[in-house]
Amino acid sequence: MQANVCAPEEGFSANKKKGEAWCPYCAGKLPFGWDSVLKTARCTGCKCSVKDFYFRKYNDLWGESSINAFICAVKKSGLKVNS
Repeated sequence: MQANVCAPEEGFSANKKKGEAWCPYCAGKLPFGWDSVLKTARCTGCKCSVKDFYFRKYNDLWGESSINAFICAVKKSGLKVNS
């Protein structure tokens, strides 16, 4: 079974510097939190990872430097996500 993927409206802009981004599975802008077990940033709603293809596509986070900057913002926010 494949989950439904939703694109943001045209012109959508997430606040990546605060660890907020478009979640293609929750269909909204949500804060992401740090998962210390899996060592990655994940959606606080559905728990999708920043390594997800659709997350990267809709938030325009393709390069390692942009992903690392987003992960740093998530860690700085202090939000935690349990596996």
